[in-house]
Amino acid sequence: MKIYKYILVCLSIMMLASCSDENLTELNPNNEDSSNFFTNLKETQLGLNATYSAMLAYNATIIREQTIRADMGWPGATRPNPSTLTRGDVFYTHTYNASTPEVDFHWNALYRGVLRANIVIEALDKLKGTVNEVTWKQQMGEARFLRGIFYFYLHTTFNGGSVVLQKSVPKLASDYTLPLSPASEVLEFFRADLKYAYDNLSGDRNNGRANKVTAATILGTSHLYQNEFDLASGYFSSVISNPNYSIVTDLTKMFTTKGEHNAESIFELTYDTNLRTDITNAFDEQSLTNRLSFFTSNFGNLFAVPAWLAWEYKNEAKDPKVAANHIDGDLLKPLRNVPLRASAMVTIAEDEQTAYYGSTVTIKGVFGATAGPSRYKKYSNFDIYTDVNETDNPTGSSLKSGKNVTLNRLADVYLMQAECLITKGDAASITEALRLINILRARWGLQLLGPVVDATRTYLSDGKDYTNPTTLMSHLKNIEKPLELSAEGYAIRFNDLRRWGMLKSNFIDLASRKYYLNAFDRGATGFTPRYRFGASITKVKSASATPNVAPDFQTEITNEYVGASTNFNAANHNYFEIPSTEVANNPNLNSK
Repeated sequence: MKIYKYILVCLSIMMLASCSDENLTELNPNNEDSSNFFTNLKETQLGLNATYSAMLAYNATIIREQTIRADMGWPGATRPNPSTLTRGDVFYTHTYNASTPEVDFHWNALYRGVLRANIVIEALDKLKGTVNEVTWKQQMGEARFLRGIFYFYLHTTFNGGSVVLQKSVPKLASDYTLPLSPASEVLEFFRADLKYAYDNLSGDRNNGRANKVTAATILGTSHLYQNEFDLASGYFSSVISNPNYSIVTDLTKMFTTKGEHNAESIFELTYDTNLRTDITNAFDEQSLTNRLSFFTSNFGNLFAVPAWLAWEYKNEAKDPKVAANHIDGDLLKPLRNVPLRASAMVTIAEDEQTAYYGSTVTIKGVFGATAGPSRYKKYSNFDIYTDVNETDNPTGSSLKSGKNVTLNRLADVYLMQAECLITKGDAASITEALRLINILRARWGLQLLGPVVDATRTYLSDGKDYTNPTTLMSHLKNIEKPLELSAEGYAIRFNDLRRWGMLKSNFIDLASRKYYLNAFDRGATGFTPRYRFGASITKVKSASATPNVAPDFQTEITNEYVGASTNFNAANHNYFEIPSTEVANNPNLNSK
């Protein structure tokens, strides 16, 4: 059987039930016409499903590597040295290059998605006018969205945006050695795909699939990344005004199984441990489970929360007027130990009030001089299992998690819109930017920013004038956006820091900061254990960390961002290079 026919047969099977991804990266120039395999909309729907499944592959988003590469993650379960397992240290210290395997894996995964989208698009083109028009338009809109988002990822990550522009399924020998296209041409191409999806799909919710809102979100983001603020703002406005989406205020639906596909979710990857049970290897890219719970738990190739982020989460200002900030939701009782945003997203040693793997964060959380100050919660199954390593998962471990992964949510759109407004600088725009930011802060029970507009809430009195555009933008860049969207989406933090010109300076700043871990004393007797040694992050090294605890239990957190501050070079590390394997196989490829 010819390889091209093999690809098309694979695409005709729901979720590529028996296909090898290695074979899917190759095509035979002497192919057979795809019309032999896609003769109706049921078959093209199967091909579209297969294209969505390309998004489920870990290497399509490489969230772990992109998190570590930015300022959002410490690589490994131990300190003070970054783990070398699966090259976490390479991304953390910015010593990756064109030969780094994960760079190659990511490139291949994205082009695999492009290939599948192109096959479906060509098949639909041949069916045009002979099938149900409404269904045809829906499928074509989704297929073009998917091709558009794959190219959006390629454009934002590789070679300054100059990548191979594969507009159709390869048919001639020359189609396999296309040269790099200019970044501007790639940008125009994927925006045309996204615009088609925006114009032809409805704004109704389509959980796990593309609609007008997902297309508007990616289009707006692409304009924001090019500093085209007015164009970006128009798309963001259309998302914010859509009545089918809203900011979630029920915090039990944030980063939990109960909250999958909630009202805030715009584009969410849907995983299921009950599908593809024939695949026993969790690292198989065809598996319909994800590994991010494993990568955020207690293993060598995890990404843990860095010290600066744990400190900021722990010290956000809680609003004492909000009942949810008090123990048992009772305004007459003391305040919770930890802000609600921190409790939803990360582990903080003092968090005795938040359920976590059948107990509390304080009891079950992994902390210490070796483990560090915090782990991410948002990808873990803390709400449905009782063991932190998830051995009670029916699949046997956290390697096969069925938890969904949200790539785009409404909170991000609010913050991107706020940025667009701040750049205008006028009073009305700043007022609206503050309103959007405060909607998010309010749902977390945080003190609000700016002048008092709501007497029932407390406003932050830290001496800063948040009506000043420079002050508000600094807050957005350094606090609001990283804390709201830590380790989320497609390289959000890295792309932000790069476009703001902050990557190098940020690494230097973080490398200079000093943080310590003290013992956390739970106080009252009768608890087991009373102390969590080396667990509580602080900026102050005191003579005695905690009453009745010797000072030598206090540990300095060392070696964070030291390598990045030294090694990062914008010319080499702002973007991944074209993988060396691609350059070797295509004489027309030349990295910039």
